[in-house]
Amino acid sequence: MPNPLVTMTVPLRNGSQLISARAIALDPEHPALRQVGELRVSEAWVLDSANTGFGGYSALVLLGERQLLLASDTGMLAGLTLGRKGRIDHQFIAPPPSGPGKGNYKTERDLEAMVLDRPRGRMWAAYEHSNQIWRFSAGLARSDGHVAPPAMREWNANGGPEAMARLADGRFLVMSERTGGRGGGTAALRFPTVPVAAPRAVPLSFSYDAGDKGRVTDAAQLPDGRILLLHRRLSLIDGFVSTLAVADINAIRPGDMWTARTIATFRPPLITENFEGLAVEDSPEGAVIWMIPDDNLARWQRTLLLRMILPHAPSGEAATPGFAGVR
Repeated sequence: MPNPLVTMTVPLRNGSQLISARAIALDPEHPALRQVGELRVSEAWVLDSANTGFGGYSALVLLGERQLLLASDTGMLAGLTLGRKGRIDHQFIAPPPSGPGKGNYKTERDLEAMVLDRPRGRMWAAYEHSNQIWRFSAGLARSDGHVAPPAMREWNANGGPEAMARLADGRFLVMSERTGGRGGGTAALRFPTVPVAAPRAVPLSFSYDAGDKGRVTDAAQLPDGRILLLHRRLSLIDGFVSTLAVADINAIRPGDMWTARTIATFRPPLITENFEGLAVEDSPEGAVIWMIPDDNLARWQRTLLLRMILPHAPSGEAATPGFAGVR
């Protein structure tokens, strides 16, 4: 989310590679509170670093157990392993090896979403303004391809690919933040395969109706096949309000409006921020959801990190395994 008080140039970086984590209460007045809607918040942290390039995280990737990669809309990355008591190991803060343009301005490398192919270690990043998708090799050693899908060519410069999810069957879901879709809602695409590998593949185009949840800021597939969607809206009374909702990927139809069911809303007195990044993993107790905000590199905002548990869905609500209805 753009902030008029923040410069559009990439901030100067000092040499610090240290990142700290401090545990905080979900509700300062009720420190024992853990339940928010259908979610149980198991951990809440404030992350910080003296590095002036730290912050602004609009994407989140889970590389391994408690090993996180944070991606900023200024084109910067941060990596860390978070111990259960807040110890940070294996941290780094650095730019990716390449991206759209030369990276001299925020608008050139406005990275808004990132996904991982865990078996191969490859990653894909979605960039606003240029409306491109880039692929990076294992370990982010280099970029080995990128594409500007024709279906995204007319998406708004500041409302382009905000959310992206790689589905279990190899398809890609890409959603705009504010570009209008046919019949209302916002524009969204479901690619039949990796867009970089098949640049001529024609995606299924549809619209998403967020209702009163705000603008979609990220997406991830849950272990049961459903799609988890993160939304953000700004209220004059409550400040940032974030809503998590679930939707059935098999309910997408050309020309129809896709909708989602709210499972949790974060608003005061709970800690709130401009949450934009999601990462999901499976566990015996349910889906583990990590969530991080874009602090706009503003002094009055914070880089929070939440770890939450969504219990496994009843069998009747989960999406059909295998995604038999591929179109």
